[in-house]
Amino acid sequence: MGTGSYNIIPEGESHCVWMDAGLVNYKLCDKNFECESCEFDKIMRTQHHPFSERAVMQSEPTVTRFVDQEMTDKVEDVIVTQLIRPLQNISLPDDRMYFRNHTWLQRMDDGSYKIGVDSFIAELINPLVGVVVINTPSKIEKDSPYAWLIRDDETFTLYNPLAGTAISTNPVLNSKPITITQDPYAGGWIMTITTQQEMTSLNRCYTAEEFQYRIENDLRHIKSLLHLSLKKQQGNVGSTSYDGGVRVETIEQFIGEKRYMQLLSRLIRPH
Repeated sequence: MGTGSYNIIPEGESHCVWMDAGLVNYKLCDKNFECESCEFDKIMRTQHHPFSERAVMQSEPTVTRFVDQEMTDKVEDVIVTQLIRPLQNISLPDDRMYFRNHTWLQRMDDGSYKIGVDSFIAELINPLVGVVVINTPSKIEKDSPYAWLIRDDETFTLYNPLAGTAISTNPVLNSKPITITQDPYAGGWIMTITTQQEMTSLNRCYTAEEFQYRIENDLRHIKSLLHLSLKKQQGNVGSTSYDGGVRVETIEQFIGEKRYMQLLSRLIRPH
């Protein structure tokens, strides 16, 4: 049970109070509004205690079927908070530099740089089914593709933030591409590059502390997308899997695959 599920329960002859309360998308009552004998009502009261009083109020004939705006806003906030929780408190190790396309570079003792993606993108792009990296050694230009992350039927291009020579790739990713999402800063590095450029002289290059503001901006954008989706579906927000309904637990499920793919592509493209 959670505040991000949708259900259609096509049975009975009269509207259910939980539909009036805005907690299920559609429900017909076959108990003639005798809620005390309804098993569905008992379960909903148990697992939606904060909303049960609201449901009782809205079962009265004199009470409007529409949820007041204040309550709707509170429900929206709960849903958005739950969906973005995995993206909050994202770690950004301070021993490397970051770029706006969520790529990091870490200087090694021999002067080369390891390249990977930050944990913000790693969380959003999970699960991965494959990784393709450019051949090494090879010259690589700034903002040119260096790897492709394969997720279901979609492929996302990663762009190199500086010109140089790609000298090695992570062999672990051939058999375990999921390492990128599970351990993006250590075992999930993608490529090693040598360059004549200094990271500190590059535009769009951030310390961990500076990049935290970029993360917060991207998070605000995602929250806006979620609130927009909620506004479009106002009155359809509910939660129950008692009848076999589908539980919505991720941002992708909530805003839809197409919009989610567009979001990921925007976040990782060169700026």
